[in-house]
Amino acid sequence: MRRFEPAIFAGLVFVLAWVIFVPTLGYPMVFDDEIYLVENPIFKNASNFLAIFRDFKSVANLAAQSGLDGDLSTNFLMRPLTYGTFHLNYRLGGLAPSGYRAVNILIHCANAFLVWWLASLFLRGCRFALLPHNAPLRLMPAFAGLLFFVHPLQLESVVYVIQRATSLCTFFYLGSLVCHFEANARGSAGWRLVSVVCVVASMLSKESGVTAPVLAVILDVMMFGVRPLRAFWRARWLLLLLPMLPLLLMAIGRARSGGMDGMAVLNIAHSEADTAYALHYTMTQPLVWLRYLALFLWPAGLNIDPFIAPVLSPREPRFWGSVLVVLGVFCTAILLWIRAHTRFLGQIAVLGLVWFAFTIAPDSSVVPLPDLMAEHRTYLPSVGVFLVAAGLLCAWPVGAKWTVVFGATALLSSTAATLERSGVWSSPERMWRDVCDKSPQKPRPWINLCAAYFEAGKLELAEQACLNSIKAQPTVPAFSNLAVLYRARNLPEKALQSAKEGLQLRPSGYDHLLLIQLGEVCCELRRWHEAISAFTEVLEMYPSLFQPRRMLGFCYLEIGNVDAAVATFQVGLQHHPGNPELLASIARAQSSPPPMRLRLGR
Repeated sequence: MRRFEPAIFAGLVFVLAWVIFVPTLGYPMVFDDEIYLVENPIFKNASNFLAIFRDFKSVANLAAQSGLDGDLSTNFLMRPLTYGTFHLNYRLGGLAPSGYRAVNILIHCANAFLVWWLASLFLRGCRFALLPHNAPLRLMPAFAGLLFFVHPLQLESVVYVIQRATSLCTFFYLGSLVCHFEANARGSAGWRLVSVVCVVASMLSKESGVTAPVLAVILDVMMFGVRPLRAFWRARWLLLLLPMLPLLLMAIGRARSGGMDGMAVLNIAHSEADTAYALHYTMTQPLVWLRYLALFLWPAGLNIDPFIAPVLSPREPRFWGSVLVVLGVFCTAILLWIRAHTRFLGQIAVLGLVWFAFTIAPDSSVVPLPDLMAEHRTYLPSVGVFLVAAGLLCAWPVGAKWTVVFGATALLSSTAATLERSGVWSSPERMWRDVCDKSPQKPRPWINLCAAYFEAGKLELAEQACLNSIKAQPTVPAFSNLAVLYRARNLPEKALQSAKEGLQLRPSGYDHLLLIQLGEVCCELRRWHEAISAFTEVLEMYPSLFQPRRMLGFCYLEIGNVDAAVATFQVGLQHHPGNPELLASIARAQSSPPPMRLRLGR
């Protein structure tokens, strides 16, 4: 049977993939898929990948100069390998979601196989000979890989297209460890070279790959009984890669701000270099870790945009309580490892906890990300959790028959839960209704539900969702969306009022969107001077934006200032050379009759 284990496992994964994930191929792109893929011009242009080496600074500021979220450039530079695969998808099938999601599913299948392979390597380690009774340990790799594949918490990293960064990073991360341990066992330079390449690829897929070299050393000591110095020596080529990601972060920070400020680099993924937020983020993470672990045990209440109140002080019971629980779980695992008759259980528990802590740290520790918690961050850390689950299942002294029964029950229940959960992703409207039911305190889900209703033509429901967002927390995007809704319902006065209320909440990262709405509704009301003021302010922030530039020129024409209109269109041509609309606007403005003026008597 050992000869056929890989083929049998691969066959099971294929069947499960067909049942669980193939029905999701046609689901639409949602949330960040729209921002980072559909509306993102950076990855669609192949020359931008070459520009990383020719003009790094230009690429780092490309999004901001185009009036887009600056994080688009940061993501592109931090994860070029992931965006390279997106570019191939775009070239082959445009923006059809099925092609992108098919690649995600294939990566998830490959990751399940790598989990099986890694667990099989661990079984060869001398430390696994310590189990005191005859347990069906050969089932452990299969259970670990299959639980990893079917658990509902993994769904977000597969169906959510933009999270290919997570699954692709995991693929290379697991590949680097498998190749490293195979190189150690075989003494093969080829395996070692592939391991080094995989670490580089993992880091360039997502930042989580940075912990792979250190974890390779720890696992070599824990699972194979290698002395620490020898483990360090065997991983020396991997450890030399550790500075790569910090250097890339510093390069992006310098390209964007012109300096090497440590706080700016730390907050590179967050809109504001806020020391207080960074501290609150860090203090909240022990509580978040416990929530993640609870979702593994009981995946009820899965949520693409969960609400969690930040911990604002170390004196809060939530902070020290969660820290004590985390420490208590780890100490319990250590005690089990020390005691002879529970040594295997303790070893596998420590393995899982160490894996979880090291792999979740880049996303969920001291580097402040905009969201305190996100389900996809558990994808790579889940490998440790499922190794523990499979180890406990196979170590339970009930015999191979009952181990298979219990394991099959766990797999079937997880599959059923994943199938039920996957339906939520079938439409943006269904997804955001689900999120709003679970996170009514957050304004963002209501804003996204408003957008989903708007796209479906349900304008009154969209308005109510937008008002719910403002009730949860008044924000510039909410008032901007409300202005769009009122304009769509032919209520320009109410749109103007909403836009002006939103102006009171500035500054934000969305001021230009609100000002564009203000300018356009002023045009509808023929309040040309107010429109000119709004569009001028937008163009001061983002000079290359096309539509505000064009609208500003038309406003100047409406008040009879032909020279200002022509000058506005000509500046637009500097940003959009040869644009036919701007050229036609200039010709029309220059051919228009001069404005009538009253003659003053002498």
